[in-house]
Amino acid sequence: MSAGLYSHTTRGIGTILTASVYNSDHINHITNQNPSMTGALSDSVGQYQTVTDPGGVGSEALAPSLAGELERLRFCIKRLTGKTQWYTAPSANMDQTLNSVNAGTIAVGGATPLTLRRTENDTTERRILEWQLGSGVGNNAGWQVKGTGANDITEVSLLFGGVEAVRFMTSTALRWEPQGYLTPTAGVPIIIAGVVAATSVIYEPFKGALVPLIVDGTVLMKIFTPLTLTLNNPNHAADTLYDVYLWSDTGTTRIITGPAWANSTAGSCSRGAAADLTRPSHGLLVNNIGITGRNGAVTFVVPAQAATYIGTIMTDTVGTVTCNRDYGETRKWCIWNNYNKQPLYLKGGDSAASWSYTLNVIRAANGNANNRLQILSGLAEDFYELRLVQRIDYQPNTSNTILMRNGIGINSTAAFSGQNGELAATAGTAVNSGHRLTAQAIAQHFMPPSLGITNVRPLEIVPDADAFNTYYGTEANMLLTAKWMG
Repeated sequence: MSAGLYSHTTRGIGTILTASVYNSDHINHITNQNPSMTGALSDSVGQYQTVTDPGGVGSEALAPSLAGELERLRFCIKRLTGKTQWYTAPSANMDQTLNSVNAGTIAVGGATPLTLRRTENDTTERRILEWQLGSGVGNNAGWQVKGTGANDITEVSLLFGGVEAVRFMTSTALRWEPQGYLTPTAGVPIIIAGVVAATSVIYEPFKGALVPLIVDGTVLMKIFTPLTLTLNNPNHAADTLYDVYLWSDTGTTRIITGPAWANSTAGSCSRGAAADLTRPSHGLLVNNIGITGRNGAVTFVVPAQAATYIGTIMTDTVGTVTCNRDYGETRKWCIWNNYNKQPLYLKGGDSAASWSYTLNVIRAANGNANNRLQILSGLAEDFYELRLVQRIDYQPNTSNTILMRNGIGINSTAAFSGQNGELAATAGTAVNSGHRLTAQAIAQHFMPPSLGITNVRPLEIVPDADAFNTYYGTEANMLLTAKWMG
């Protein structure tokens, strides 16, 4: 350690120690005992870099000398700046760092993460962090939290320009949800007019414009613009079920179909292993195994559990989908949404004005197998409300028992489901030849959830057929309806 910088007056042997001499020598020490003249702790680079950990509260390492005090102060300076040596100049001063105007990096050493804590934690939303672009006009970003008042954080919001963009909640069911809707018409999530043989399906923003994408097993909420799924001929086969997914293709959001379902036959539909879905811990339904995704003629290799399931389509002809709004035979709805479900309906019936039937055998209305509604559910979780209202009449030629029935067939032309409608009169009723009985026969069925395609048909039977009878068609006299969600 270097000596002081001031000199000491040399006294020879025999010098008489007078008061003047004594005082002069000691005044020299007193006068020069200041920082400028005291020896330094920097005799070498090694000594200049020497630091000592002062310890923590309860484990203090007390300094034995002034040199020890300096070493401990150096240690604290080095820890504050995060630099290799205590004397290395930081990239910004403390005022710049605290006011977020430095262009450098704030480094925090050690394994313990930096913690920002507010003293209060209640049900009021609190801003905990904000990043500002500067004095100019721009969108700032901020994080906001909300608690329970009992040290529980229940909601975290990300804001852009002061406007909430995403809210994360402790409830898994509310944390991730695609906000769009599959539709056959661009720009129109809920169609008013029917669409026949559309060659594409569009995913339109509906409840919002955010979708959850799976990136390396993590859910990423991303803003999206309308996405078009092109149906390709012949790769999307006729009368076949396909699931629709959203997938992040190295940062690009894709809409794709997965493999065809193993069975697309009404009443026995199943995905099979190739198109199977699974629900990992994040709560979203995703592809269970790796699949080949398709949009038009373009294919993508999609890893297992990497694509978000948003709905199911049923092709009509090869490479087309149909969503009927009008009345007629063979009405179908080929698009089903798993999120943001809306009420769906189909209506249909026979186009003939009237016909007669005299057999005690259940058959399709007017013997026409095309009298059906084809409804679709990608998951077996929605109930169906089915109803058939039809005018029927009976013109007896005797006073025998009179009985006519209509009803609803589920994937069948030979069996009724639910409650039948009928026109009936017992023997002896004062109904003579030439008179006519007319009824508005109402059949209905509340059907439990079903997976895939369900064919709903109007049926008829005449158990007592000893007289002339008439069933009526067209929308004015026959209306088969199906209501469900999708």
